[in-house]
Amino acid sequence: MVSRILQSGFVKPLHTILRYTAATVLLLVYTTIMTTMLCLILSTIWIPSWGYAVAGWINPLLDWFLRVSEWLVGDKSDNQDEEPSQDIVASRAISWMVTNCEVPRSVDIALQAIAGANKQLPRRPLEECNAARVIARRLGSGDLYTKAGTNLVSHYIRALFVLGSNPEPSNDSHQDELDIMIRDLQAGTKNQVVSLITDGQFTPTTQNLEALRIGSNTPHQCLMLVKNPQKAGPLPLLQVVRLLQDHLTDSKPLHPAALLSLINAIAMLASCAPSNGTSNPAVIIIYLIHSVLSNPSSTKSTLFEMSGILAACALSQGRSVTTPELAQLNRLARTEQSLRALADYMQGNTSSEIVFWSGVLELSSHPDAYGLNASLQSDSEWLLSASGVSHNKTDVVSMIADLHSHATTAFSDIADKLFSPAADVDRDLVEQYIENINRAYSIGQIQTPPTQVYVFLLECLYHSNMQDDLVRKCGQVFSQLSFPQVSFELVGWLGDRDIVPKLRDTVDRWYVGIRFLAASHLWLLFTLYLDTPDLHPILQEQMLLELEKYKPGHRSREELEKIRQDLGKKIEEFWRWPHRNRLLVDDIGGFAFRFMECLLQQQQRPKSDPRWKQINKGLVGIPQDLRGLAYLVRGETHEDGEAHISLDVQVEPLDAKS
Repeated sequence: MVSRILQSGFVKPLHTILRYTAATVLLLVYTTIMTTMLCLILSTIWIPSWGYAVAGWINPLLDWFLRVSEWLVGDKSDNQDEEPSQDIVASRAISWMVTNCEVPRSVDIALQAIAGANKQLPRRPLEECNAARVIARRLGSGDLYTKAGTNLVSHYIRALFVLGSNPEPSNDSHQDELDIMIRDLQAGTKNQVVSLITDGQFTPTTQNLEALRIGSNTPHQCLMLVKNPQKAGPLPLLQVVRLLQDHLTDSKPLHPAALLSLINAIAMLASCAPSNGTSNPAVIIIYLIHSVLSNPSSTKSTLFEMSGILAACALSQGRSVTTPELAQLNRLARTEQSLRALADYMQGNTSSEIVFWSGVLELSSHPDAYGLNASLQSDSEWLLSASGVSHNKTDVVSMIADLHSHATTAFSDIADKLFSPAADVDRDLVEQYIENINRAYSIGQIQTPPTQVYVFLLECLYHSNMQDDLVRKCGQVFSQLSFPQVSFELVGWLGDRDIVPKLRDTVDRWYVGIRFLAASHLWLLFTLYLDTPDLHPILQEQMLLELEKYKPGHRSREELEKIRQDLGKKIEEFWRWPHRNRLLVDDIGGFAFRFMECLLQQQQRPKSDPRWKQINKGLVGIPQDLRGLAYLVRGETHEDGEAHISLDVQVEPLDAKS
């Protein structure tokens, strides 16, 4: 009866009318919303004070429209056609074996395979088959606890740890975690070495075979260092130094596979060695680098392969950025942190000279943060003798100053070559450099960058345009780094690279992200000069000479204050428009919120200002020591200037241009 009514000629026209009516209503609603949004945006031209409130209404609507459009036009076929990864296939295979296989020996093998898994192995299939319960039943059987079953027990215990059945981590569980990480690194290194060794150019020379032997033996030595350092035996650090020296002097060059094996070996050994004296990874690496740079070489490009060590090991050992709780971690926790950083770096980063030199600059700019100080002198004799450097002529302080001078020159050469006025800037290469710096500094959790790196990022910003992705990439790096602090080194680099005029010209470009970043960094520089207390008189005069380049002839404090106010107004204009506000948040993110907090604090804006709501929401999760005007102008003592000057000590010069 109902079916007959629905199919009658009377209902069909009614159904058509309802369908078109619904479509018309939806179209009217959509048009009304869009018209309202457009009117609100246009109204801010005549009533600027509405801009911040309008941004709060419109941004959620834009988010909703974007999500709807992505849902309508999104291509869902890609995920369906994509082949499952090897990890999920392995996890499902083990789950099937445990659930369906009737041969006990096969089930044992499947369960033991879990012991060698890494953290990327999907857990859901293993949880669905109750693998942890099956392993627990195996451990409860008495026939395992015989001399022949000792290895099985060890594998089962490690498999339980992988599955996360032990909620309270102990030293034993921590060692099992490190065991898995070391084996995972071993597998990754092996795959990389095999792919390089099959190029048809490998020759079985003594040095190549020794490098491969050191690399293949390293995981076993690392396991011994983790479980019982006293029984680990002597580490092959002396052989590593000599092999690297011979390679870089071209006397006994290494095949790329042998070099990679050697470098990964020293990285793993440095991570697992006890953290005292010269066993500190940063100490080992700083001596290796110094010994390498002290030798003239025609194959300097291979030196940059060591940037992986710097990013993954030395930079991950920083002490100044850790919380008090992390500072109390034991040796095993330190080893885990360093190995995890090394694994992250090996999985997706390409070594480059910019990473290498930015790493050397970080180590030499903040040596105390990495345990590099004069107290290590008594522990460094074996490293000095291995590197062929006279113990009497070289100490830790002069060595670090040597490296800092060398890295500064090399970094300047990179910038000169990259931004040469005689040729077009390779923006793809600039983007790659910024990505590599961002990754290396993220792994090391570095917040205070060397001055050279900060100025380099500002110069990259000057060469950006709408067609590239430099603004977003620079914004990502600036978001994790602290604001600059006034120093002789900063003023010197601002002058050498002519940064203030470049930022001034960048403010006048069309794209809002470029203009915002340029104007905000100019505002920061003017604020450092105007508000930092107790500036050294010489430093104050040098800073004034640089700021005067923004508008020649304007030197008085009142004129500089007026320039800062004008910059602040420009920045507020960028922030006021809803569409610009959204672009800034998307492209720059955390830095935009941090800077706006400083700007509003300096202007003493009340908490009732509607902008504070959006800014405070965006600041959630950002460390307190990266925020606020008080942090920006916390004051530099006279000794700070002297500390930077003291780097220019008289040491035997290295050939920086070699």
